[in-house]
Amino acid sequence: MAVDLADERAVPGLYVDQLVAIEDVTDEIYSAIEGLETDAEKASARQEAIAAAQARISGAAGDGFVVQIINMYSGGRYSAYTFKRYDDLRLVMAPELQLGYFGGDTDNFTYPRYALDMTFFRVYEDDKPYEPEYWFEWSPTGLQEGDPVFVIGNPGSTLRLETVAQLEFRRDVQEKFLLELLNSRIDALEEYYAENPSPGLLNQIFSLKNAQKLYGGRVKGLNDPLIMAKRMDTEQTFLRDLEDKFGAQLTSDVAEPYSSIIEDLAAIQEQKREFAPAYGAFLSTTAQSSLSSPIMVRAIHAWRAVTLREAGGDPSREIRALQGVPAKDDGIDRRFYAARLRDFVTYLGARGLLAEMSVDEVVDKVWSASALRDRDTLNFETLTLDDPALAVLTPYMDDMQAFQSAFAGLTGQEAELNAQHGRARFEVYGTSRPPDATFSLRIADGVVSSYKYNGSTAPAFTTYYGLYSRHYSHERAAEGTGEWRLPQR
Repeated sequence: MAVDLADERAVPGLYVDQLVAIEDVTDEIYSAIEGLETDAEKASARQEAIAAAQARISGAAGDGFVVQIINMYSGGRYSAYTFKRYDDLRLVMAPELQLGYFGGDTDNFTYPRYALDMTFFRVYEDDKPYEPEYWFEWSPTGLQEGDPVFVIGNPGSTLRLETVAQLEFRRDVQEKFLLELLNSRIDALEEYYAENPSPGLLNQIFSLKNAQKLYGGRVKGLNDPLIMAKRMDTEQTFLRDLEDKFGAQLTSDVAEPYSSIIEDLAAIQEQKREFAPAYGAFLSTTAQSSLSSPIMVRAIHAWRAVTLREAGGDPSREIRALQGVPAKDDGIDRRFYAARLRDFVTYLGARGLLAEMSVDEVVDKVWSASALRDRDTLNFETLTLDDPALAVLTPYMDDMQAFQSAFAGLTGQEAELNAQHGRARFEVYGTSRPPDATFSLRIADGVVSSYKYNGSTAPAFTTYYGLYSRHYSHERAAEGTGEWRLPQR
């Protein structure tokens, strides 16, 4: 807690954006793809048009402003959001970790929740506290039940515009396998945390458990026959409304792309299903993924580089990618590497070294003998496919490359179809149907209210008495955990 302005700490790299303008650029984007036939041509022209619109508006806005082209209705509409960026933020107050974490994962995503998970920053401009012309004043009296409330933020993605076939693919493959991946990596981190507890690792586990709840809820919903039946009804209603709106025009140049959207998207899902085992085996094998093993990612790039070198090709791009893979704590990397090998066996079967040795034995071999353990001392010229980290990959790389190549093409086609689908829905329903959330800025509204649950009533407000009650009640219970422990202060 900063007592005065001099105590406020600068936070390098943190910034806040203030939305100052919105411009519809839909016609500008779609005019660029008019007359093009292939999905690849449309995708390329679409990206070029988005970049051009962004550059045009950024140039007009000048320094200190940032422009984002936000797609809505899956690319059926486009808006340019212009933000004024403030990059001098200073920390005023942050709670102790245990108070911000209070209730932990047990209480997360529930209400009421008693954690003080809030932080205050102050925006500075020209080394002085920024004084805006307009602002929301702090209320000394607070809210009452029945008061309207508004939340401004960047909500995570929703799937309201996806077709039944797309949702079924998520149910059977995409979300299902991602949830299994999260479960296994959380287990690995919790095992490591039990031996090496730290606040950073606790935050990482907590973040992944947020995702676990999200995807667990999705999988549960996608397996609910009533929900899926409602989605099927919504889809059939859309097709009827599309027919009613366009009628005979469905064969015209204006509406023809819309007539087979549902069937075309379903066909894409069937092609994607052919790669379901590879999807499970290779999900999140990029350097950017928090669920990947650095040794595994380095090995993938190294395998490609060695293969290119032996074929007379140029391996420099793969070598740079290998060298750019960030390191992880060795104990986490080892557990994530072992989990990835188990994924290979689960989805594609035991091959090569994994058919001859157990996963743990392979991990021991890689950790004791692979040159990829230390990227700083790696000599690429002497690296061969005999390196154990590369040898374990060799029987699986054809599957990986076929999967990645096919999925890149199918994803591009699906993105174009999604844009057509979104545009069709917008033309039928207009703004009476909201677009999906896409992590872009939105305003949500509601009313302060209590509600019934589990035969009781959840009150509209939390209190300090409730906070202490949770602490002492769980402390005295046999199943009490550290999640409910308040800091002594």
